[in-house]
Amino acid sequence: MNKRGQIYILAAIIFSLVIYLLSINLNFAKGTVFSDFFIEISNNYDKESAKFLTSLSQELLKNNELNVQTKFNEFSGKFTLYSKTINSAFGFIYFFDYSHRESRKLIVGNHLDQPILVWVDENNKKKIDGCKGEIQLGTTFGELSEDFMGILGDILEGCSETLDLTKNENVYYVDYVVSNIKYTSSVIEGVPQIVILSEEKKDEERKVYTNHKFEKGENWVNELKQYCIDPLLSPKPIICDCSLRNEENCLMNDVCKWEGGCVDNE
Repeated sequence: MNKRGQIYILAAIIFSLVIYLLSINLNFAKGTVFSDFFIEISNNYDKESAKFLTSLSQELLKNNELNVQTKFNEFSGKFTLYSKTINSAFGFIYFFDYSHRESRKLIVGNHLDQPILVWVDENNKKKIDGCKGEIQLGTTFGELSEDFMGILGDILEGCSETLDLTKNENVYYVDYVVSNIKYTSSVIEGVPQIVILSEEKKDEERKVYTNHKFEKGENWVNELKQYCIDPLLSPKPIICDCSLRNEENCLMNDVCKWEGGCVDNE
């Protein structure tokens, strides 16, 4: 091989190496930006939720009959609207443990594009529909009028539920299922919490950020079959045996009917 040929081969090797190194750096940069979004939104939520708590305390002093769930839904709706202006490819689950008028409840808001199943007590699971698709792109946080939020009121109420709490702990865990995957977050009494979820893509694992860290979920298909929860919780088909359902779960959809026990609705 002549000297010129050796130079061409060496140049080709160097060029390939440069392209490879650039691709690594590009992928690293994308991953960094992706992670930074979770952190930015989480930190912003901490700041805005502190303002919300201050405002809520002042309003409760003036009106003890105030509907705390409605106020929290409004706050969550504003935050989702604001966040969608930054990146609309993410969804949120909100938690707020509050005590008011001698009762203690956990408010859960589902701002995803699909239902979730959530519980603190294994015997008290609730399905909550998602309303992300009905929450349109918003504007800078704090610029939304009361009239505009009133339009969203019914939507936000439809994707929010309360769980009665029998626990006395200040910190405890709440479990929730999204697309057959179960996740766990810790909840602190009196402190609003946010779960940030990326979109589910084919052959890619959904990213879930909660309690200021990424949460690894676990497959819940076996438990779905065991407890026979509504198949609508997952985009994947689940064969469900009606005879395993209790009366409450039996009536969750048209697959089964209750006749002294849960049977197939043929």
